[in-house]
Amino acid sequence: MKSSQLSIFVSSTFVDLKETREEVLKFLGVLKSDLISMEVFGSDELGALEVCLDGVKQCNFFIGIYAERYGSINPESGLSLTELEYHEAFAKLQKGELK
Repeated sequence: MKSSQLSIFVSSTFVDLKETREEVLKFLGVLKSDLISMEVFGSDELGALEVCLDGVKQCNFFIGIYAERYGSINPESGLSLTELEYHEAFAKLQKGELK
């Protein structure tokens, strides 16, 4: 990814926010950007957590959509994948690497 390229990661739980995610992705689709979301991950030999966190590491904009569900729990950390995405994004923000 070129540093000047707009790369947006969309984070949320999936089942409860599917329609919201679709609307956000549709809106963002008009931008000349690289959208990073679970809809485009496909199957990967890495686990879901690694794929999600790699996506956050690649982005320069992070959109978190949160509602009532907490999401799937990562057994090692006891936190949801969505919360772990948020923590990764917050760490990038504090380093000035994220908008």
